[in-house]
Amino acid sequence: MKNYFKYMAGIASLLVVFACDPYEDYYDELDAEKAGEVPFDVKEFDYTLTDADYDLLAKVDGGADIAKNKDFSSTDEAGKFIPQILTTRFPLLGDGSQALVTYKLYAPIRIQTKDKDTLDTQDYIDINETNSRLNSQADITKAAAHVWPDAVDFDMLTLWYNYFASGATTVDSSKVIRYNKAWALPYVVTAADYTFMGQSFANFDNRTTAITRIAVMFNQKFPFAAAGDARFALYKYTYVPEGGTRVTEDAIALTIYDGTKWVGQTDVIPVTLQFGHDGTVWAPDNTKTYTLAVADYKVIAANKGLENSDAANANQYGNFDRRKGAANEWTDAEIEAGLDFLLNSLFPDAAEGQKYAVTFAVYTGTAGTETFVMIKKEGKYVRFVK
Repeated sequence: MKNYFKYMAGIASLLVVFACDPYEDYYDELDAEKAGEVPFDVKEFDYTLTDADYDLLAKVDGGADIAKNKDFSSTDEAGKFIPQILTTRFPLLGDGSQALVTYKLYAPIRIQTKDKDTLDTQDYIDINETNSRLNSQADITKAAAHVWPDAVDFDMLTLWYNYFASGATTVDSSKVIRYNKAWALPYVVTAADYTFMGQSFANFDNRTTAITRIAVMFNQKFPFAAAGDARFALYKYTYVPEGGTRVTEDAIALTIYDGTKWVGQTDVIPVTLQFGHDGTVWAPDNTKTYTLAVADYKVIAANKGLENSDAANANQYGNFDRRKGAANEWTDAEIEAGLDFLLNSLFPDAAEGQKYAVTFAVYTGTAGTETFVMIKKEGKYVRFVK
C-alpha cells in the first residue's frame, strides 16, 4: 500500500508540472492575436476588421497606405490582403472554414464627364420636340438619354440646348447625371450656399466635410421627401496634388432620404466579402450555403431526367439512401444530377462560377448528412472538387 501512495504522488506531481507549463504561453499568444474570439472548431463566422487589423499590414509590402488610412481602395486589394489578417488572427482555423469579413472600402463617387453635347435639329426631331427647343426638366433628361444612350451610373453630361420660358427662347446648358438607370439634374451649389455652409471660399477642400454639410443644407432646402429618394449636389472640390499646383474640379455629393432626414453617402463604405480556407491559405470565396428542405427532395424526385429508380424513396423519406448496393441507393452521379436540376430551378440567374455548399439528409443505416459543393459552369451546376 505504501508503494501505491508513492506511485500516485509521483503521478500527481507530473500532472502539476504539465498543467502549469506548455499551454500557458500558447493561450497567451492566442489572446494577443485575438484568435480566441472564434472557437477552434467553428467553420463559419462573421468578422469586422478593427483598426488594429489594418495595422497588421503596416510592414507588409504594399500595405503601408492601408494601415495608415484604415481602409482598402478596391475589392481586389481587400481580397489580396485580408487573408493575411485572417491567418494572423485565427491561426488554428483551417480547411473548410469560412469567414464573412466586413471591411472599409474607399469608394468615392467619381464622375465620368462628356464635356459637351449640343442638340441639333435632328436631335429635337428624334425626341419629338419639333419646335427645336426644350420646355422642362423632363425634356432635358429626355434629351440626355437620347444623346448618351449607353451612359452608366455617375456619368455626367454638359448639355447645350434651346430653352423656352417666359415667352422667349434662349440658349442654355445643364449638367445632367446618370443614376439608377435614369438621368437627373443635380442641385448646383451656389456662392450663397457655400457661405451658408461656413466656407470661406466657393469650394470644399475636404470631401467628407462637403458631403456632411450638403446633407444639412438639403434638410433645410428640401424637407419634404419620401424614404429612399436620392438627390445630387454638384460642388467644387479643390486640392493640391503632391508636387503640383492647386486643382479645382467638379464633384458630386449623393444624399439619400432615410424617412426623416437627408443622409450623405460617404466616401468610405462598409463592404462584406467572404473568404474560405482551402487547407493551406485563406482566399476570397463566393460559396453560399444551402440545406435541402423536404420540398426540394420532391422537386429532385420529379425530375425524370435523372434516369434512376430511387425517386420514390427520396420523395417518401426526404433523404437520399446512401447504403452501398441497396435497391434504392443514390450514387454520387445521381445526387449531382439532382442538385444540378434543383439549383438551376432555385438560382437560374446565378453568375458563372458561383458555388453552393449543399447539405442534404442521407440514410446509411442511420440518419446523417452530407455536403456537396456545386459550382456553376457554362449554365450547369457540377460538383466542385479541390
